[in-house]
Amino acid sequence: MKTKLSLLAIAVMVIATGCLTSEEPFYQESDIKVDDRLIGAYRYENEKTSWLIEKDLDHSDRYFVSLLSDVRPCVMRFGGILFQVGTNRFLDMLPLPEACDRIAGGPPSAIEILQGITLQPLHLVVRIDAPTNGLRYGAIDQKGLQATARKFPEYFQPPKPEQLPRMLPDTKRQREFLLRLGGDTNIFKPTELKRAAK
Repeated sequence: MKTKLSLLAIAVMVIATGCLTSEEPFYQESDIKVDDRLIGAYRYENEKTSWLIEKDLDHSDRYFVSLLSDVRPCVMRFGGILFQVGTNRFLDMLPLPEACDRIAGGPPSAIEILQGITLQPLHLVVRIDAPTNGLRYGAIDQKGLQATARKFPEYFQPPKPEQLPRMLPDTKRQREFLLRLGGDTNIFKPTELKRAAK
């Protein structure tokens, strides 16, 4: 139960930080790229969380991205697609909630119901680069996301109370947004991760 709640806490933390989210993917098939320099383990300088990017062996153009906590025994996994719009590369990540064991034909457990309510499989996108000794990603912080949605409302769904802005579920509009603003480091604030020692 504690592990499930920890997974839920990581998922909420990831979404609550203000990442760009949408019900639809942020890419078209022609945008997909493969860059295996991304594969590896990465650590934040002063935090107890790390990233692990692995190749999806069933799909040559896809990745698995895991956020791991040193403090709690939990992992949040995403399916990842690397894509490029203009000169910038992004990672479209879709949460992969851990399935609960259940008896076939039995009613769903309280955890399964909670996952279904809280872990809506929203795509989230971060700008990403693979410098030699690490990984650089750019995600919008919560205040930055709200300011961006106010400044460019044409790309976002009408705001709902107590919900962070969410992009229109329209891949064409999302790509237009990323082409126009994807290189803006005031919006996609860069964060450096160091490649972990083997």
